[in-house]
Amino acid sequence: MAGFPEGHVLAPNRDADAQYLKSKTDAGADFIITQLFFKQSGLFRLCGAFKEIGREQARHSGILPITDYNALVRFCGLAGHPLQLRVHEIFRPLADDPVKTWRQESVFGRQTNQRTPQRPAPPATLLYPQ
Repeated sequence: MAGFPEGHVLAPNRDADAQYLKSKTDAGADFIITQLFFKQSGLFRLCGAFKEIGREQARHSGILPITDYNALVRFCGLAGHPLQLRVHEIFRPLADDPVKTWRQESVFGRQTNQRTPQRPAPPATLLYPQ
C-alpha cells in the first residue's frame, strides 16, 4: 500500500493520514511503499505514527534520483507533491546541464540520506527511475 511521508495531498492532517493507513493495514496490507520524499524527517514521522497506532508493517522508501530537473518538476506536479525550495534552488540553475545535475545529485543524495545513530537506514530502498 502507499504511504506518504510528507502527508497525502488530500488528507486534512497527518493524524487523519495515519488513521487511513491503519485502516488499510487492518484490511490486510502487508507492507508500505512510500511516495517519493526529500526530507527524512517525514519518513521518521510516518514510522513513528505507525508505531503509535500499533503497526509494524515493512516500510520501503521511495527515492527518486534527480537526473532531470524539468522532468522532476513535471512528475511532482502530476503527483501533487510540492518540491522543497532547496531542491529548486539547487537544481534549477543546472536544468540544462545533465552532467552537472548528476554530479549535484550525488552530493544531494548523500546529504539527504545521511545515516546517524538517531536516523538509521530504512529497511529497504526503492529507486524510481526517471
